Amino acid sequence: MNEELGGEIEGLYAQGPYSLPTKTELVGADNAVLYQVFIPGAMLRAEKDRIMQSQLTTITEDPATGQMYRTRTAQGFDTFVNIGKTDYASYYRERKVEKDEFYAELQSHIDEFNIREEDLCTTDGSSKPI
Repeated sequence: MNEELGGEIEGLYAQGPYSLPTKTELVGADNAVLYQVFIPGAMLRAEKDRIMQSQLTTITEDPATGQMYRTRTAQGFDTFVNIGKTDYASYYRERKVEKDEFYAELQSHIDEFNIREEDLCTTDGSSKPI
């Protein structure tokens, strides 16, 4: 944890040609992170920045097995028309596994849902091959 900032981090998130301010802070029992992305007020001819997305990520552990879980929820907000109104939400939970188990499970789902090879992601966010 950054003692100077008390667990808080601020920076810019690049979305296309735009740099959006973000704020990240450790919350709860030092096992959760709140991450928020804002649209700068100046871009909207508004006095204040407007929240675009808010995410909460929490790390938990099953004490009986030691299995670690990462649970994330996110809420997206309209920043243009119905300002402040929620326009999407998401929830997912991950469990920590070894690399071999991850790829075996991935392949089983590819097979189960008949995903064609040409439909698999082959590039990163910058269109570079992975």
